Amino acid sequence: MSGDGSIDPKFIEIAGVQAAEGTYLTFSPDPRNIPTANEFIEKYKAKFGELGPYSIYAYDATNIMLSAIKEANTTEGKAIIDKLHDMEYHGAIGKIEFDDKGDVTVAPYVVWITKDGKFAEYWKP
Repeated sequence: MSGDGSIDPKFIEIAGVQAAEGTYLTFSPDPRNIPTANEFIEKYKAKFGELGPYSIYAYDATNIMLSAIKEANTTEGKAIIDKLHDMEYHGAIGKIEFDDKGDVTVAPYVVWITKDGKFAEYWKP
């Protein structure tokens, strides 16, 4: 059992297909199964090739921060944090909101399994 840092083809390459077989790990849902992600995936693949495990999340995180800076009309940290706590962002992975502590209000983690040299969604709560 591992965390989300293992969901990279490099893990299977280093461990070897046989040793990696049956490894469970947690991660977000497969972006290819998120309808709001389709446009991002198409554009990303056309420009950069295959998605990396964190590509879509880095894209949304960057745009959330840029939106907060724009809406706060400043780069002052406290103002940006306040704006992040109040904003509702609709991005490639869907709606993202933050609570008063700055945590996302919904964290849709799933359990993945390594099977036949690939990662596959195994269980969704």
